Amino acid sequence: MIRMSEYVFRGHPDKLCDQISDMIVDYFIKNDPYSHVAVDSTVSGLNVNVFGEVLSEHKFSEDKIVGIIKKVITEAGYTKNEYGFTADNVEIKINIKPQSQEIAKSVGIGKTTVTAGDQGMMYGYAIDETDEKLHLPHVLSVKIAQEYEKLRKKIDVLRPDGKVMLTGEGYGDEFVLENVIIAAQHDDNIELEEIKEIIMSKLVIPILGKYMYDETNMYINNSGSFVKGGPLADSGLTGRKVALDLYGGLAQIGGGCPNGKDGTKVDRSATYYARKVAKELLTSQGGREALVKVGYVIGKGEPVCLEAYIDNKKVSVGSMLKDFSVENMIEELDLRRPVFYETAKFGHFINQNFEWEKD
Repeated sequence: MIRMSEYVFRGHPDKLCDQISDMIVDYFIKNDPYSHVAVDSTVSGLNVNVFGEVLSEHKFSEDKIVGIIKKVITEAGYTKNEYGFTADNVEIKINIKPQSQEIAKSVGIGKTTVTAGDQGMMYGYAIDETDEKLHLPHVLSVKIAQEYEKLRKKIDVLRPDGKVMLTGEGYGDEFVLENVIIAAQHDDNIELEEIKEIIMSKLVIPILGKYMYDETNMYINNSGSFVKGGPLADSGLTGRKVALDLYGGLAQIGGGCPNGKDGTKVDRSATYYARKVAKELLTSQGGREALVKVGYVIGKGEPVCLEAYIDNKKVSVGSMLKDFSVENMIEELDLRRPVFYETAKFGHFINQNFEWEKD
């Protein structure tokens, strides 16, 4: 069976929006750990728009939010005038309004016991193929994006935007790549063959070499040129790459995106907690794959449904001995601290520094 996985680089417009939204969440959580935050971002051309709802004891200024946005743009790599899009020339509009009192009261304000901030369905997944307990093609795709970010800072002709997609067959050490597809934005004073040489020698061979064979197809900047990129070439929106940020398109995901939300939103807390429990199930009970399904309704702290499966066989929920209440998930995963910006860079999992990813 062919498996495909894709990931985008930090300067991709959608990924830029994820980072903006999550740095804003971190800002509010840092200043008031009990803040309720739901913030989305869009980018298009030189326009950056941030909008959403916040309930917080912290009184913010628009100037502070503007500063956060500019910091993200700079950290994502948009630092040169020739890129056409930088922190110095963007037009920023902010429309952050108070959270609905109906929602706020049903969730719990301040240090009161927290209930779900919305209805929703979440899935946690783990597979024994890699140390990260994620599909190998996904792990490799994210690794390419991570290493590209390091490479871009060393090789001046590389620009921030780009993406990678891998397709292949097999499992674990027997996985074989059939297609390697990489698009890397670059300066206009470099030939395509030079870009290919850089990407092949610095990224593809070191990371993917052991999974390639003579007939692996290579597609590097298949359009021929990729000078104009980022928001000048494509619009971006928070959450549009949610499938890539969770399991790379290789496992079931819920109906909502974690980015731009605090832990009272079960799209965030329950997605992370279900993933943690799925990993623990594999460790404790064995098997190849574990799947946890959980659903919530606004205003209720406990889930309305909860199931778990190992290799498609239902296992006892009681055997998990886990507390899926919103209050516990926030406490156990330590989500009342500014940890969300890091998840927006290279996905919600893999990083062992995340509380829900620790073994």
